[in-house]
Amino acid sequence: MKLNHILLFSFMVLFISSCLEAPELKPYVPKKNVKTVYVTKDVPQSTKKSITNQPPGSGNNEAADTNKNRSPSLKITDLNYEPNPLPVNTAFDIICRFKPDIPQTDNNTIPVIFYFKVYRGSKVLFTSKHYTVNTKNNKVKKWVQHMNAISKKGTYKFKAFVKYNDISDNQSINIKIE
Repeated sequence: MKLNHILLFSFMVLFISSCLEAPELKPYVPKKNVKTVYVTKDVPQSTKKSITNQPPGSGNNEAADTNKNRSPSLKITDLNYEPNPLPVNTAFDIICRFKPDIPQTDNNTIPVIFYFKVYRGSKVLFTSKHYTVNTKNNKVKKWVQHMNAISKKGTYKFKAFVKYNDISDNQSINIKIE
């Protein structure tokens, strides 16, 4: 009698473990189509970038994993103005190029905050409002800031600031008005 209980118990354990190993397939029948489509859970769709002959973590995906681990950056790559030289009482454009590199995000668009200050000597003459510039991650973005004419000759300092979360950068140029 005791042997029957042990056999029955082991048979139940074997049966339950074999049932757990098979993937659960659920039929899905679209209204317009009569074909049966089976959907499994936790199976990512393949894309051109993710198709490899090697299992994950075996070499090809390690470069992508290390890219996710590098530190984020936001850098102003260029800051200049047009026209150059700048005559008195002439409107002009400040051109700022910057590049966000935020590897930890899956978003392709990064909302970068841009603002600037205008100095004469050490005195702040003007502080702009904050502009949100939607920028593609890891691509250089060109932002053109239209400026009103300045009526006094001299050298002014234009300082541009870019910020995304806790990451920021700034760069300044001297603008000579003749």
